[in-house]
Amino acid sequence: MYLKVDDQYYLKALNRNDISDKYLSWMNDKEVTATLDIGNRNKNVTRSDLLDYLDSHIDHSYLIGIFTLDGNHIGNYSYKKNPIHKVATLGVVIGDKNYWGKSVVIKTRSVILDWAFTKDGTNKISSGCYSTNIPAILNFKKQKWTQEGILRQHRFVNNKFIDFINYSMLKDEWLNEH
Repeated sequence: MYLKVDDQYYLKALNRNDISDKYLSWMNDKEVTATLDIGNRNKNVTRSDLLDYLDSHIDHSYLIGIFTLDGNHIGNYSYKKNPIHKVATLGVVIGDKNYWGKSVVIKTRSVILDWAFTKDGTNKISSGCYSTNIPAILNFKKQKWTQEGILRQHRFVNNKFIDFINYSMLKDEWLNEH
């Protein structure tokens, strides 16, 4: 999979050669992972952990890298689809902090939504974020995702319970808007 976004970014399915020291450093940076729904936050992530995570993206699933046109890997999407129900889940991390606040998610997620709904046969994409992740909430609202619900006190992060907000986008909603 390769998708050109614009004159700044492209997306491609990651392979084992893309599991770099840079990517590993993101997953061990508490500021980068603070809003990710990951396992044990006190355990250092290893290259083997990342390879296992990559390998979990099989059969209608992709770990998609976000790259600048000069090949700088700046983040990832996880796209996992249930082909029977035509429903996918989508998660994102911008690991390179130099690209925080630069509308990378809005630009790149739009291309993934276009691809998923027009080429991959997906009907619904679900996503979500912690209630403390204000930039993500604003991005979901800007792209007109529907808030489906709030899982109250669903995660225990930094010694406190926080809510998890579920969002979705339907094929018809996306295609009628764009």
